[in-house]
Amino acid sequence: MFRIGVADDILRLLTDANDTEFTIPELVDVTAVTRSIVWRAVQLLDDLGVVRIRETP
Repeated sequence: MFRIGVADDILRLLTDANDTEFTIPELVDVTAVTRSIVWRAVQLLDDLGVVRIRETP
């Protein structure tokens, strides 16, 4: 569905996990793709308004 294929996987994971928060490293482990690809996918989903990024120190 998305131009970044892993975005589908991440969206499915987040939908199934309901209110659970994930870090980028956790999403990298689950999807088995690079950090930069995961980050781009998460940014795309954030731009579309389907996820919310919460930055922590």
